[in-house]
Parts: sequence; structure tokens; C-alpha cells
Amino acid sequence: PDGKSVAWLRDFKEGGGYQEIYTHNLETGEEKQITFAKSNIEALCWSYQNVIIFSATISGPLNLWMVPADGGELTQITFGDGPDGPPRISKDGQKIIFPKMKMIGQIYTIPITGGEPKLVIAGEQTIWWPGARLSPDGSLVAVNVGDLRGGWVGAESYIQIVDRDGSNIRKLSVGEWKRKYLDQHSWSPDSKHLAFINTRFMDDTDTFDVYILNLAKDNQPKKIARLEKFNALNWIDSFNLNIKTKDKFYTYNLVNDKWSEDTVLYYPIKEKPEVLVQDLSGDWWIMKDRVRHKSKQPENAQLSLRKLF
Repeated sequence: PDGKSVAWLRDFKEGGGYQEIYTHNLETGEEKQITFAKSNIEALCWSYQNVIIFSATISGPLNLWMVPADGGELTQITFGDGPDGPPRISKDGQKIIFPKMKMIGQIYTIPITGGEPKLVIAGEQTIWWPGARLSPDGSLVAVNVGDLRGGWVGAESYIQIVDRDGSNIRKLSVGEWKRKYLDQHSWSPDSKHLAFINTRFMDDTDTFDVYILNLAKDNQPKKIARLEKFNALNWIDSFNLNIKTKDKFYTYNLVNDKWSEDTVLYYPIKEKPEVLVQDLSGDWWIMKDRVRHKSKQPENAQLSLRKLF
């Protein structure tokens, strides 16, 4: 408030990552660490009473806390499931204003011919991309659900698998990382397997794990690979999963539990001699008699494992 110092958040990579509050005296250059909580801290303000108010996950959810600007004991201000913040404090230090960040979504089914929508998953849910996907046999729904109680930096997500009528909800959460982000779930054509990736939220390493859940056996998800620079996840058929990274194509066979690597993907055209080809740069080609011709991106193509050479 006197314009002589500035407070900010410094990131640390230790563990799952966290932030601490530092102050810097603009006249002397002295720097001082104010908090030592090793917690996700997302926002702060400095009161005229020389107290720093901040949002942190010290108690679990993102709640408001305060600490003397010179350092000292932390005091929790708000409680509950959060997330609370960023805070602003009145000049007399008597009132704090802050938002409660809620992102609520619900999943409905509705007949394609029209009619009343039916609620599949009730309650307050944060539905994250890619949202809900119905299994090919129409019996199950997989939906990506977010947990924002830890704020944006501490956000996590998991997958819910639920029967089409909204019953038998199962929560799917995997991985050894502290802040998980389950994403890109995809059903196999026979509805017996669900493939998905798990990453570290807001992580700059581009590392991701690929998992497959066998719903027929109702077992735990199996990690089949750790790769980098994810691009796409597609089922070729009910036994082969294709994973595209920035610079490679992979195919995983469930029966043999083996990987293969390629530089192109082949898409047969129904009842035609031509074959669509996609290369690693994302370009599309039409190939006939082993000769390629540049093409526009196709619609509704079907992956194939055909060996053309």
C-alpha cells in the first residue's frame, strides 16, 4: 500500500508443484519469503493494515488465508469446499470481497426424433472437455468430470462411467501424479474397452500415460505406455488402438499386448480401390496403385490395419 514493496507468487517444481509468497523491497532490493506452506496459492492482495490475504489449498480446498506482510503465523479466513478467490480487501480492512468459482454442467440424453431430455448425472458437476461419450452399444456413458476445489493450478479431473439411465456410477482415477488430468477417453467399437490418457495438469513436459480399462472383466485400468506430445487417440477396431503423437504413430494390440510404430495411417475407402493416407505432418493423400496424390481432409474415414506393401 505504501508503494515501496511488491508481493508475488513464486512457483516451485518439487513434488506436484506449489507456490509461495515473496516480497521485494523496491528501494533496497531485499527479498523475503513470507509463506512456507508448500501449497497451491493462486491470488493475493496486500491490505493497508500490512496483512496479505491470499487463496491457498493449505486445508484441502482453495480457501482464503492471511499472513502478516513481514511473515508469521497463517490464519484461515474462509472454510468449505471452495474454490475461493481472488480476494480484494476494503481500505479499512473490515470487508473482503471474493468470488466462489463454480463451473456446473449436467449430462442429458434426448431421443434423436425429439422428446423430453432425461438427466443422466445429477448434482453439481464440472463437466470438462471432451465431455460425455456414449458407448457404441448404447449402454454406458463416460464423462470427463473436473474437480476445481483446489483452484485452477490444483485442478484435477477424473472419468465417471455410468449406466445410460444414470445408475451404477463408477469413478475412474489413476496415476501416481498428484494433480491428474484424465482426458481423451474413447470407446472400443465393441464397447468392452475404454481408452484414455492421463497427464499432469498445467505441466510443460508434454508427458502422458495411456490407459485401457477392460469393462468386460471390470478390472483396474492398465497403463500401456508413457509417451510425449499427445495428439490423438483412436480405435482401429476392437483389438487395436492407434495413438498419434506430434512426430510418431503407434498401434497397440490388446490380444498380443504389443506395440508397433509407423510413419503413416491408412484409411480404406469403402468399395473403392483408392486408399486414404495421413502422414505425420497431418497431410492427407489419395493412393492408388502405390501412387500418392494430395487430398483434402476426408470426412467419416475408418482406420484400417491393411498391409498395402
